[in-house]
Amino acid sequence: MPQTRPPSAASGRGFESFTEAGFLALLRTLKAGGYDFASYDETPRGRHVLWRHDVDFSMHRAAALARIEAAEGVRATYFVNPRSPFYNLFEPEVEALLRALAAAGHAVGLHFDAAAYGVERWSEPTLEPALARERRLVEE
Repeated sequence: MPQTRPPSAASGRGFESFTEAGFLALLRTLKAGGYDFASYDETPRGRHVLWRHDVDFSMHRAAALARIEAAEGVRATYFVNPRSPFYNLFEPEVEALLRALAAAGHAVGLHFDAAAYGVERWSEPTLEPALARERRLVEE
């Protein structure tokens, strides 16, 4: 399969052309091209993609994509940010969406926002506790 580039704003096909139908077509193109959807906890063989999403703005949109992927038999990893100003992991509806996403077979990971801490220079002794705290938040 030839290498393709994502649409650019200059081509008039930027983010406004990113629809659920387009997303489904992309998944099907990758599957038809012989790509496996690998996860971060396995050693992939052959043609593969590490299909991942950073959930920066909307757990609702992430859940919609997760449903499309699950219907296609595709596994993805969703990185959630406990410090997002756009969603709250502990709001009941968002928590339910996240649990449904995991129940559909998708992995959930931590999207760590180092800038949220105001630390100029990270070191292992300062980074490890911050990561552990946010990891616990996501695990809950």
